[in-house]
Amino acid sequence: MGRRVLCGLLATGLVVFFAPAAARAATGTAVCGQLPAGVTTWTALGSPYQICGAGVTVPSGSTLRIDALAGEVDVTQVANGYGLTVVGAIETANTLTGRGAVLDTPIRVHGAAGTANYYAAGSVDLSDAELAGGVSGQVDSLVLSRVHSDGAMYWISAKSSSVTDSTFVLPTCGHSAGEFVLNDAVTQPSQDDTVSFVGNEVHGCAVWIQSADLTVSNNRVDDVPADPAINIAGDHYTLGVGGSVSGNTGANDAITAMNLFGEEQGSFTWRGIPDTSDAEQPLGDLSTNGLTAQGPAAVVTVPAGTAVYAGQLGMAGAILDASAGGARFECRPQSPPVACHTRLTVGMPAGTDQAGLRINNGYVDGTIDATGTATTAATVDINDSTVTGGISTSNTSMHIDGSTVGAVWATDAGDTTVANTTAPSIYAIAANSGNITFSGDTVGPTQWADPPLNANTWSGTAVITDNTVYGAGVAVHTGLVRPAV
Repeated sequence: MGRRVLCGLLATGLVVFFAPAAARAATGTAVCGQLPAGVTTWTALGSPYQICGAGVTVPSGSTLRIDALAGEVDVTQVANGYGLTVVGAIETANTLTGRGAVLDTPIRVHGAAGTANYYAAGSVDLSDAELAGGVSGQVDSLVLSRVHSDGAMYWISAKSSSVTDSTFVLPTCGHSAGEFVLNDAVTQPSQDDTVSFVGNEVHGCAVWIQSADLTVSNNRVDDVPADPAINIAGDHYTLGVGGSVSGNTGANDAITAMNLFGEEQGSFTWRGIPDTSDAEQPLGDLSTNGLTAQGPAAVVTVPAGTAVYAGQLGMAGAILDASAGGARFECRPQSPPVACHTRLTVGMPAGTDQAGLRINNGYVDGTIDATGTATTAATVDINDSTVTGGISTSNTSMHIDGSTVGAVWATDAGDTTVANTTAPSIYAIAANSGNITFSGDTVGPTQWADPPLNANTWSGTAVITDNTVYGAGVAVHTGLVRPAV
């Protein structure tokens, strides 16, 4: 089969229209200007189609159909020409593996200028084609199936995208040169936006996927010189075996990982980032800017000894379970380390009845914040671990033992135990019936004026024993009475 190519959809609001022209040349068909309304079909009988320097425009309400029933269809352009501008639709028909389209021309796709919805027009539906210059622009619907692209750029905002069983070779990376980026219609966000990126191979540059509803599975992303191999931002996706984001692999990547943003639904096991290797291997997990696991009843399991790199990792009605031991929570997988710290958060949104974290023999380079509700406490259970920043909680039952912590601050606390722990300050004010135990701790000195060891209860008990306190001493208040409301 000859070379099959489809080139670059570049986002632009400028469309230059010319009178339609098509003339059968000895070596093909010359085409130039604006296509008529309705369907224009290019077939092997007129191939190759040679686009003039001013380009060809498919206007709103028009469709350019590339029909390979009689054989392969080639489309070329003059050097540095404007190529195809698609405001309406472009599609292939009757293609097969080995019999498809060859479009060696840039294509600009967007909705009609001046319309309320810039994405309302253009659509792209291409199968069994080679794409030389890539695809970029704004489009209502994108479908790429069994395409091959070499040296192209893909930067697409769409209401609906489906890219399957395709291969993309991107020799240089950057907004103007390479990368594969699929966004939802970011200027008009909608919960109906979808992206499906399944069974593809990408070589040379990272993949970036953003959508309210996304599927990114069984892809291979190799030879990414910088950045994580795949970068995902979504409102509703699932991780792990059989999840909507699963089965993705990479080789020779600078960071063999998926960078995860947004909201993950349900339970999964965190995957550490493997070392770079020539061998294909599953991508690990990473979250530089924020991932939230959504309940109810979700558990994020951290296997023993796993390094979790996350700028912020949240549990919303979910449990972070690092009880297997040896987990490390840090901000970035970079050497030398960058100046940032991780933040672990726990929250209890409506419709959930559990939220918390468990860490044994672990290390957290950052802070922990947990908030339950007045009726259902969150839980924090930390043993034989280091938390370099503070632990701050509200409406939370807390157990800390044998650990080193930047500080402990608990308000409206459920039952709270801090034992055999070193911290500059430990402060807790219990909820109505919450009990407080501080035992065997080493506390202070602190920069604050309050005593470094400070316990306050209402109807619950306070047990303060065998602590070593440096600084302003110990404050214990029991039997407190809440002011009338």
